[in-house]
Amino acid sequence: NNTLQLQSPAALDRSYRDGTEVYIIQAVTYRIVTDGSIAGCTAANPCLTSDDLSGVRGTGPQVLADNIEDMQFAFSLKGAPTSAFVNNQSSNDTNILAVRANLVGRTSKPDPRAQGNFSRPAEEDHPAGPADGYRRRSLTNIIKIRNPKAGS
Repeated sequence: NNTLQLQSPAALDRSYRDGTEVYIIQAVTYRIVTDGSIAGCTAANPCLTSDDLSGVRGTGPQVLADNIEDMQFAFSLKGAPTSAFVNNQSSNDTNILAVRANLVGRTSKPDPRAQGNFSRPAEEDHPAGPADGYRRRSLTNIIKIRNPKAGS
């Protein structure tokens, strides 16, 4: 519902007739912040943040959730076995058939009865963490690409 006025020179991929609505694609990055660079986001309270690089939602990172300590993505690529996912997608984006998203959340405080028995689980290329007493929940979802480019 917001209107973004393109500054000159504006770089569009082709010419549009006057009055044509052109929609901007948001460029959003997500990261886990633990270094205190965002108020309240420390190793004791890891935060999942998003930063809209297109500026549509404002500027600067925004905290989406507290106590999210890991987020990993893996990609299923054309030509690979259907059950194979790779952690680092460095080939052409048109080769992606599906994305596996993994998110690990934890309690805000360690369980005093746990005696250090709980630890961060291994996710994709991140190894399991040391026992620290925090209870965790891992969520995984596989997102199939609806319309991969044909002939790629």
